[in-house]
Amino acid sequence: MVLKFTISIETVGFLEEALQQKKRVSFYYFDLNEHSEKVYRKSKERYIVEPMALVFNEDNYYLTCYSSKYDGICNYRVDRMELLAIKKQAEDIENRIEIINSGENSINELSILEREERASFKFIVENAATIIKNALVKIEFFESKKRFATNVVKLWDSWSEDYKIFKTTLKDDLKNACEDDSIESEE
Repeated sequence: MVLKFTISIETVGFLEEALQQKKRVSFYYFDLNEHSEKVYRKSKERYIVEPMALVFNEDNYYLTCYSSKYDGICNYRVDRMELLAIKKQAEDIENRIEIINSGENSINELSILEREERASFKFIVENAATIIKNALVKIEFFESKKRFATNVVKLWDSWSEDYKIFKTTLKDDLKNACEDDSIESEE
């Protein structure tokens, strides 16, 4: 009997992103039994590692990483990992909530979001520090760029006002000048 493990492009992409951003990843590691059912190693204990490299060897992706628990370098087959995307899902939920809160139908959309299946509250709480840290980084970025952002908004307002003046006042002047020069309108 040949047991088939599968890997998603999303999982590989998630690991590549974690490598680039030097983020730790969290996952469960499993094997398949004779019925192709997952059997989790270490009683489904979560592995938390620091990715170092993603290697493709003999038709399999492997994650080479540092494990503080084992104080050393480990290799894990990527197709035997589960829950790699949980942190990404938490970030996606955070982004959706941000979009919903700024929308016009936020109460209804929040109730729909509440009924969807997603990561457990326990997991989100365990990762709350990271979510809060990321939010603070965004706030610090905009605070440090406040002058720039303010200037961009003022420039936009000024441009918008100039455009309104052009559309109302100067448009007629331009039309009359074109007619004086015998330039035909495309209307």
